[in-house]
Amino acid sequence: MRGVILLVAAGAAARLNGQANGLPLQPTRHIRFETHEGTWMSVDVSPDGRTIVFDLLGDLYTVPMAGGRATRITSGIAADYQPRFSPDGRRIVFVSDRDGSFNLWLVAPDGGHPREMTHARYLDQEGRRFLQPVWTPDGRAIVVSESDDASGSFDLMAYDTLGQAWPDVALRAPAPPASDGAWAGAYYTAGAAFGRDFGGLYATQFTGTHGRWDPQAATYQVIHVAWPNGERRTVTTETGSAVQPLVSPDGRYLAYATTYPSRHGPTTGLRLLDQETGVTKWCLDHIEPSLQGSIVAWQQGLLPNAAFTPDGAAIVVSFDGKLWHVAVPSCQVRPIPFTATVDQKLGPLLRFSTRADDGPATARVIRELQPSPDGKWLAFVALGKVWIVALPDGTSQRLTNARSDQTEYAPAWSPDGRYLAFASWSERGGDIY
Repeated sequence: MRGVILLVAAGAAARLNGQANGLPLQPTRHIRFETHEGTWMSVDVSPDGRTIVFDLLGDLYTVPMAGGRATRITSGIAADYQPRFSPDGRRIVFVSDRDGSFNLWLVAPDGGHPREMTHARYLDQEGRRFLQPVWTPDGRAIVVSESDDASGSFDLMAYDTLGQAWPDVALRAPAPPASDGAWAGAYYTAGAAFGRDFGGLYATQFTGTHGRWDPQAATYQVIHVAWPNGERRTVTTETGSAVQPLVSPDGRYLAYATTYPSRHGPTTGLRLLDQETGVTKWCLDHIEPSLQGSIVAWQQGLLPNAAFTPDGAAIVVSFDGKLWHVAVPSCQVRPIPFTATVDQKLGPLLRFSTRADDGPATARVIRELQPSPDGKWLAFVALGKVWIVALPDGTSQRLTNARSDQTEYAPAWSPDGRYLAFASWSERGGDIY
């Protein structure tokens, strides 16, 4: 039997085939603590503008718009995330694996027993993964990105609240991609958003020529899809990719994620487009590191969900561990403080013994060989460090004693052979020595 492992809040939950009556993993541990921050929190705002719902360590919480103590509305060992209020504010849709597979669930804003809306089975032939649901403006259906891991493509599908699919409302990506890699016109639809009333749907369309999702090597742009006839119009023309659109209630402003060219390397920023004037501006330049092509992006989208307030005067978003109120169109930012009690039941702690050799090692790959100008020394890169060796049969030795997390590469001798320059890189940045 095949198994899939999901890490959730310091615990591991195994999803096994045929587990329709809940997660097979039984809790054996318990943790409880208070926190004022979180990681990768998707947020939404209630229709009356008074309440924020967000996910934190696999549970859903609500907190007043002004901030304060958060109230937990779902619990358990499952992973609950990406909540969205219904237009009438009476229900919240979210993604959860509480039945052993990722499905859509509904819960009341004050908590209670969640109701399963879809019934996909992850390891069945028809098993699907759901990502970033959004309600239709009339509240009759939920549009969600779907993917089966076999094809690697995303479809945009609609379901009513009983879990019945609307087959005439779909944006489907080619599956499988063409053998020549021509995948233009396909959708990476995570993060779709409705315009004013039923004026149309904003999604993300692939416009490059590569057959795999990698915005660093290709281009995705935000498009407007007329509802329901499917007529398409390109909205953004970013040099990099523009993804995860978010539209204001009156349809004037469109926010989307794109690459911000920081001097320390690209990060993911938030752009704001005034659709009346055509003017765009950077609203936030660093909401996450560059996550393009990462496994997190595949599992939960490129960014956590954000939300406009009902009056369109602000966007509520999470970054740097906090919730933030971003004024529109000024983009002035202020924090929304919260305190949440985390009370988690966890599965068994898994430990695996791994042998780590700390003695001499044989390098299997040697790169960037650079002989000195006088031919007496050879510099090279192995095991992520720069080494030198005396020719013809000397012993290799490290050039530096730099910290272990720093990668060294690109050695280059000075013309007189007295100096050796090289570059380094770590998660803190790069340098030239």
